[in-house]
Amino acid sequence: MTINSSGDIVNQIITVRDKGKLKRLNSFIKDSLLFTFKMYKEDSFFDIYKLNSLEKLKTFRYTKSHFGPHHKVVMRGEDITKSFVPKKFYKDFTPQAIGSMYLPALTISVNKTTSNDYVIRIGHLDKNSYDNKTTSNFWWNNDAYGLNHDLSSGSFSVNMAYTQMVFQAFADAKNTGNYFELNLNQSLDMTDTAVTYEYYDIDNDVYDDRMKYIMDLKKHFYIIQKDYVRFINFDKSLKAYNIYNLTKLKN
Repeated sequence: MTINSSGDIVNQIITVRDKGKLKRLNSFIKDSLLFTFKMYKEDSFFDIYKLNSLEKLKTFRYTKSHFGPHHKVVMRGEDITKSFVPKKFYKDFTPQAIGSMYLPALTISVNKTTSNDYVIRIGHLDKNSYDNKTTSNFWWNNDAYGLNHDLSSGSFSVNMAYTQMVFQAFADAKNTGNYFELNLNQSLDMTDTAVTYEYYDIDNDVYDDRMKYIMDLKKHFYIIQKDYVRFINFDKSLKAYNIYNLTKLKN
């Protein structure tokens, strides 16, 4: 769905291959491009579309036996690029045990570099405990892959306390970051140019402390722009989201 400057809404539909066999799907929009990651039982596809025409520009395939193009792989917060096992990394996107307190949710985000290239980050976060202010779209600059989750999300019982603590320990370890990165140039080809990210995280608490005196914060989140910070907040009385542009604050 695209909303132009005059407020008109245009709906477009993309046909998903083998929809009945699809296990997971997520997407991200950047620079009039639609980046999607589709996961099936044995393989996955990273597709890039031109947003206005939905023409498919690129496809990268990832399988359990041969993991597709990547520049960096992180599991449990550690860089394992040179030693990871594709099958194990692929399997990590599904719950590993009954009673697990970590429920993997597929995420994809796109950053730019200072040379105007792209850095794509694809991985998973805990759907049970991560307090994500952007609902299902994890913006790059809302540090999704840090220890930004609710450690008290698990419910403990007297008889199951030890088991729950073990499951919680596993969940906490996973929450330190599980993803791979792919660097693409402006032509959407792989590039080995040194990466310097254009967009970085902001301290949400600094902005919260400022905005909470002006309005009630409800399902709000921030998006870094070049010259300002975009702030989106839900108005409970109007049942609508309001969008504001805020002056950048120095942390």
